[in-house]
Amino acid sequence: MPETDFSALNHGERTALDLLAQGHTAKSIAQITGRSVTSVNERLREARRKTGVGSSRELARLLAAQENRDKQIGVAAAAAVAAGPGQEAAVTGVRGLQTRGAVLMGFTLLSGIAALAMISNPASAPQQVPGDAEFNITFPDARMDTRNLYAQLRGETRDPAWAAPREQALRARYARLVHAARMARPVRVTCGATLCEVAGVMPTGDEKLVNETMSEMQGGELDKEMGKLGFKNGGQLFTGGSFITYWLRKEP
Repeated sequence: MPETDFSALNHGERTALDLLAQGHTAKSIAQITGRSVTSVNERLREARRKTGVGSSRELARLLAAQENRDKQIGVAAAAAVAAGPGQEAAVTGVRGLQTRGAVLMGFTLLSGIAALAMISNPASAPQQVPGDAEFNITFPDARMDTRNLYAQLRGETRDPAWAAPREQALRARYARLVHAARMARPVRVTCGATLCEVAGVMPTGDEKLVNETMSEMQGGELDKEMGKLGFKNGGQLFTGGSFITYWLRKEP
């Protein structure tokens, strides 16, 4: 099977496909990018036309896989350069992706350089969040917002007087989702001092149930209800059949 040519895709089309690969719908992509659902669908149609792939989700998956390969090759090439002119054999091995020892040496060298940079300038060090194993949630590089909120919640001191009643209210509200009964387990709600996190799995069943649940969780009606509880939406992520949502505490 010939490899898909992504060279004709523009930035807007790639952005829509990247978000689709993370589990978003056309509606949530429109909300994130500030465009209409019609505009998002048009970008996806144009991307399919340019590449000849009939399914937007399949195209998104192929593009994500290609970008992941490109990233790995780019890191390997950087490792070869970092090895220096005295490592010609290693450079050749990395360029051909054949000499594993050269790649490993390059990665080790780059890791050491990165660690020194983080020590000398700790403020610039990114949040290291591997993911949430309980709900099989990973945080892609493109979603630093949810990754940072995940780390922030776990680093702050809990305000029990505020957190406990909010956790109870959030559990009750998410239990009223249209397809809540089709979820494999109840949502997990965790509040700290400045925000709350709701994590769960999408309903089991056909794609229609999933899309309806995503649409409900991204709808304005839920935001209004949360506003009455003293929250504003801090962002959410759908990945691997699970979701994680952040509600930020409004200033008094």
